[in-house]
Amino acid sequence: TRLSPKLAQEVLSATSQEKIQVIMEFPAFRSCRSSRIRELILKAGGNIVYELPLINSLAVELPPDDLIKLIPAVKVRMVWPDVKASPCLD
Repeated sequence: TRLSPKLAQEVLSATSQEKIQVIMEFPAFRSCRSSRIRELILKAGGNIVYELPLINSLAVELPPDDLIKLIPAVKVRMVWPDVKASPCLD
């Protein structure tokens, strides 16, 4: 599967109406820039929240059922939960 283990649990426990936020990692950033991929995300009821070119990814918000259907169509490398991150300063 292309879902991280934590995200797989989140998808299983989410209701079909609520949207979840994920990071979709692609083999190359030009894949993220593809209008076809963007159209598929929007047609699935999703929103593109951020472009993350340094990690060849898009931050996307969409319903969990639509995420599962979308993954094979957009050929992602991996899908991760979008979590809040902060730097560790010593």
